[in-house]
Formats: sequence, C-alpha cells, structure tokens
Amino acid sequence: MTPLNTSADLTLDDLEAAKAELAVWEARWENYSGNNPNKHQADIRNARDKVERLTKALKAGGLLAYSEQELRDQLLDKLAPGARKDDFVTHDGATYRRRFTPAGTSRSGAVTRWHGSWERVVD
Repeated sequence: MTPLNTSADLTLDDLEAAKAELAVWEARWENYSGNNPNKHQADIRNARDKVERLTKALKAGGLLAYSEQELRDQLLDKLAPGARKDDFVTHDGATYRRRFTPAGTSRSGAVTRWHGSWERVVD
C-alpha cells in the first residue's frame, strides 16, 4: 500500500481517479473468463482500500461532508469510546446499541475488518 499524501494535498479529483481505477479492475474481473478465482482480487481489494482511505481523508479535511449517521456515530464513539458489541448508550433521550458488521473478508469468507456503528433502539 502506498501512503496517501496529507489531506491538505488531496482533492476530489484524486477520489474520482481512484474510483475510476476501481471500476477498471472490477470490469477486468467481470470480463475474465479463466478459471483462476484469485485473478485481479488483490488489485480490486487495493483499489477499494484506496477509495475508502481517500474518502475518509477528504471527509476529515472537510472537502466531503459527513452524513448525519456518521456525525452521530462519531459523537457516540466519544461518549462511549470502549463500547463493545451490544453495549448501550443514551444520548438526547434516545438509546443506541453498538453494532459491528464485516467491512472486509478474505477469499475464504473470513472477516478481516469490522465496521462499528450505532443503531437506535426503539423503546
């Protein structure tokens, strides 16, 4: 993985270029007719990671806006920094439960990364 420049050096064009690169690798995989299930998978994974890193850096730098859910999740993460799966937090009269979903898997299906979020609990 090549390190990204600082968020001050990044532009929306960098993100669009990374998305275009990802689209190229995904198209190559879709058009591949061989019998190697790993063909292009490392390139696709690297391109997806690059898009994700660029998106995070651009949001942190203020060039992309956070969604309402992302802002709420950041706030709840600060209120409960060590929250684990199914932990509860109450904020502004609402209760939220910590959830985790797979953010990345290996070719065999094993989870390699997890994405944490908060789900509002209906009382």
